[in-house]
Amino acid sequence: MSRGGTLRDWRAAASYVVARARIARAYDATPLDDLLRRIDAPRSTGSRAPTLEAIRLGERAARLARVGPDTCLFRALARYAVFRRAGRDVRFVMGVDENDGTRGHAWIELDGRAVLEGELRSYRPTLEHPPRP
Repeated sequence: MSRGGTLRDWRAAASYVVARARIARAYDATPLDDLLRRIDAPRSTGSRAPTLEAIRLGERAARLARVGPDTCLFRALARYAVFRRAGRDVRFVMGVDENDGTRGHAWIELDGRAVLEGELRSYRPTLEHPPRP
């Protein structure tokens, strides 16, 4: 991304912030499976898939503006929403650390790989959406 970001990156970052705000508002009153189905609802926005830098920019903006909780769950849900809106086949995943069952984590996968995540080998998936065939 160029210094300051491109217009496309800023639009994608804004889309991320809006998604995170909507998710934060709906989360307490909406079961997770219903929330994920809402995110999956087809939309014809014509938007292109965001760059990873645009997602990082959106996450920084959401953190600074205190838009929704800054947890892996809300980051993963917002990432999932912006990629789904762009028509990408991503998977939302939650897992438990096999070495410490009290630790959980949420992330998204694109083409079978975790997006914007470090090492996740010790996490055993407990929920995947959409489910694997």
